Amino acid sequence: MDDVYTQWRASLRPKQKKRTYQHFDKSLDLDNDQDFALVKRAIENIPAHQFLPFLKFIMKDVRYRKNETGIAHRSIKPRPIMYASHLDAHIYGFYSYVWGRAYEEFIAANGSAESVIAYRKIADDGTRNKGNIQFAREVFQYIQQHGDCVAIVADISKFFDTLKHKTLKERLCAVLGVGELKTNEYKVFRSLSAFRFVLKDKAWNSAYARLAPRIVRDVRKGKSLPQAVYESGKKLVKTNKTEIGIPQGSPVSGLLANVYLSAFDSAIRSAFPNALYRRYSDDIVLVCPADVADTVLSTLKSEIEKYALDINAKKAFFVKFERQADGSVVCTDVKDGDKNPVGRRYVDYLGFKFDGQAVLLRDKTLQRSYKKADKKIRKYQLRQTGGYRHKSHKAGRKQIGSSYISNAAIAMQTIGSRITSQKKKFEKFIRKSKKNSKRPS
Repeated sequence: MDDVYTQWRASLRPKQKKRTYQHFDKSLDLDNDQDFALVKRAIENIPAHQFLPFLKFIMKDVRYRKNETGIAHRSIKPRPIMYASHLDAHIYGFYSYVWGRAYEEFIAANGSAESVIAYRKIADDGTRNKGNIQFAREVFQYIQQHGDCVAIVADISKFFDTLKHKTLKERLCAVLGVGELKTNEYKVFRSLSAFRFVLKDKAWNSAYARLAPRIVRDVRKGKSLPQAVYESGKKLVKTNKTEIGIPQGSPVSGLLANVYLSAFDSAIRSAFPNALYRRYSDDIVLVCPADVADTVLSTLKSEIEKYALDINAKKAFFVKFERQADGSVVCTDVKDGDKNPVGRRYVDYLGFKFDGQAVLLRDKTLQRSYKKADKKIRKYQLRQTGGYRHKSHKAGRKQIGSSYISNAAIAMQTIGSRITSQKKKFEKFIRKSKKNSKRPS
C-alpha cells in the first residue's frame, strides 16, 4: 500500500501537492513528510473522516457573439466551481489516482482510449503530455487528409450538474470490476453526490469574519474542525439533496465525468469505426463521410439520452469540407443541428478556428490572453507605485508574453497557420502595455 502512496505523490505536479487557496483548513504540502503522513492517516481511516463543505464560486464567462447582421451581443454564462478543503482535496486526489488507473485499463480494453482526451495524461513526444493544441491539430490534420467529410461538433448541456448518481455509481462499479463499492470508496462517492457547500459571494467575507473566531474557539475547546464548522456555520452550509450532479472543481470530478460516459464512448466508437471520434469533457467532435452525418447526430442524441443527458441542436454544427481540383480542402457549408445555415465557414474546436486551409485562434481565446496579460501588468504597476517590490513578481513581469500563442503557431505550421499574425499583434500589445506601466500616474 505504501508503494501506491509513493507513486501517487510522485505523479503530482507542484500545484497539486500544495494548494494555497482560502478554505476552512490550512494548506498542506505533500512534500512535507508530516503533512503527507497526516493525509495517509486520513485516507486509511475514511470511515471516521468527516468531509468539510466545499466552497462554491460562481465564475462568469463573458461571451460576445455576432448575430446574422454582424452585430456582437454580450452574454454572461455562469459556471459554478467548487473547491474542497485542503485535506479533502488530497483525499480526492488519491482516489482519482487509484480509480484513474482502473479507468485507463477499462478504456484500453473497450477501444475508446484514443477518443477520451479530457482529464487524462496522454503522452505527446515522451517529454510532455498533449493539450488542447495537440488535440485540435489531430482533428484538423484528419480533415485535411480525408478532404470530403463533415465535422460534427456538439456539446452536452449542463454536464456536471445533471449526472445521475445511480448511473454514476453503476458505471464506477463497472470500471472497477466490482458489484458494490467498498465502504471507504462509497463514503468518498457519497461526499461527492450528497455534497455540502458554502456559497462564497459578496456576503461571504463578513459572514466568515464573524464565523472564524467561533470556529477557532470551538476547536480550542476540543471539537474537531468539521464539527466546529458545521455547528457554527449551519446557516451557511447547504446540501445537495437531489439525485443528480457532482461538484465541478474537485480533483476527482473530471475522472468521474469520464467514468459516467465510459459505455457511451465505447458505443459511439463501435457504431462509427471509420470516423474520427473525440470527446473533451462535454465537447464532442466526430468527423465522418457526408452521407452518414445525419445518422451520426441522431445516434449521438439517442445514446446520450440513455444517460439522462442532452445535446442542444442549436449548439450542434455540421461543418462540411470538400477537396478542390487543386487538391486543397475548403469548408463549403456550415449548418446547425436543425439544418439552419450558419454565417461562417470554419469549424470551431478547442479554442481554434479551421477553414480547411489555415488555423486561427478563436476570438475568445485571444481575449483571455489579452485579459490575463493586462491584469498581470497592472498588478505589477500597483506593486511598484506602492513601493513594494516582490522579487518573484518582478521576475514574472519579464515572463509576460505569448507562450501559448507561440506554441500554437509552431504546432499548426504543418497544417497552415495564420496564428503568427495574431502573435505579432499580441506582442505589440504587451510592449505597449509595459511601456505605459512605466509612466507615472
